[in-house]
Amino acid sequence: MLQNPFYYGHFRYMGEIHSGNHKPIIEKRLYDRVQAVLTRRGYVRKAKNEPQVLCGLLRCGSCNMAITAEHKIKRQKNGNVHEYVYYRCSRKNKAVRCTDPPVRDYELIAQLSDILQSYALPANWAAELEAMIVADEKQAERTSGAFIADAQNKIGNLQDKLRRLLDSYLDQDINQNAYRAKQAELMSEKKSLEEQVGKLTLAANAWVEPMREWLKLTVSLKKIAKSGDLVALKEAFRQIEGLNLFLENKKVRLSPHPIAHLPPANLWAWLRQSLEKAAPMGGNSSENPNLARPTGFEPAISSVTGRRDRPTSLRAHTS
Repeated sequence: MLQNPFYYGHFRYMGEIHSGNHKPIIEKRLYDRVQAVLTRRGYVRKAKNEPQVLCGLLRCGSCNMAITAEHKIKRQKNGNVHEYVYYRCSRKNKAVRCTDPPVRDYELIAQLSDILQSYALPANWAAELEAMIVADEKQAERTSGAFIADAQNKIGNLQDKLRRLLDSYLDQDINQNAYRAKQAELMSEKKSLEEQVGKLTLAANAWVEPMREWLKLTVSLKKIAKSGDLVALKEAFRQIEGLNLFLENKKVRLSPHPIAHLPPANLWAWLRQSLEKAAPMGGNSSENPNLARPTGFEPAISSVTGRRDRPTSLRAHTS
């Protein structure tokens, strides 16, 4: 156990060391000191079961317990040595008797790769959507600019009213109570407009970069699925929001959130549904089903409040 690199942030897979995404338990310096002590004492022993990459990604479909892995070594009489990795239910709940069978790592990896590819966005779809983003970005800048200019003009008018109000009070044309009431009203309206301008200036195109990053990720999924990089595979699955993976009877079963809400909460679900809808075209993904609303990607701006509505990007129209 004291020789396991997992505890300082790495893990060993098929004899190679890889960087993990988990939080280290100890510092590397402490690990090195322990290795030095073990070496001096002549106590060197290889861990029997090292943490495998895909642990923590799936749950058992029969009892909902976590899926763990076993590393087994088979030595033949002729001297050949074979190593196997099995993924199975951890069976941590002693009150539940789970008999779900284990599955070899290569079988599990193949199934996960197929599932990940089912979320991959074709490059030609991404190019079309990027063009829509550019158009929406320019439209958003024009709309935001018009609203900001109008709001700033109103702020200037309110500032003039405040000066005239003060002059009237100093000239004793109005009494103190009337001055204070009107001054508070104008200041409140001015502050509301200033806040709207500030928020819109900062968030006018705040949706653009996250959307572009999302498109980049969806296009890369196919490459990740075929790369054989299990760390990247696991990380890609973790970025697909709302996807739960279960292993049952040696088969991976995915349980995504139902499409009961509008995007962006279910962008991944909408994408998968759009890809499945395009599948009957003989696997031809050159035709892009309507993935975005007719008005475009970017959230609409209210001319009254200056606030953006909730974005409905990549809405897949299934009717």
